[in-house]
Amino acid sequence: MAVKKDKKAVGEVQAVWGITCSLSSVDEKSNNVSLFNVIEQLNVPAKAFEQAKEEKKPMMIPHQHELIVLFRRTIPVLSTTADSIPVDLKISLIDPDGKELMENLTSFKFPNVRRFRNRHYSLGFLITKPGDYVYRVQIKESGQDSFGSPYEVPLDIQSV
Repeated sequence: MAVKKDKKAVGEVQAVWGITCSLSSVDEKSNNVSLFNVIEQLNVPAKAFEQAKEEKKPMMIPHQHELIVLFRRTIPVLSTTADSIPVDLKISLIDPDGKELMENLTSFKFPNVRRFRNRHYSLGFLITKPGDYVYRVQIKESGQDSFGSPYEVPLDIQSV
């Protein structure tokens, strides 16, 4: 006997990939994205980490960047009657110890398309110590009680 899956439990929108870069551009004709200066590792002066430790709070490192996340519909576009899907988006920056340094909550309407890119702009990074950081991306659709499983975009921040 086949088991029916509740589409709302799974969600109609899913994060596919994410990346951090200095700048991006979307070609409106082809819907292709160009990423400039992809950031996988950030080298920070050791003095900044020492200051964060002394002050016992995260330090802001000015480095303008974008977090680009590609979302996709998990159901065919034609099978929905809605023009768009309302989505709440939560983006958190997590340090190497698992501590949440920043949380940004926003809402958007996923248009009636198969794929949609969200660009999150930031003027800098909060840091506490060298190591592996992640941007944690979670979504909640209307009718869902809580944010879904996180999608994580890694970032290596090293001391120099």
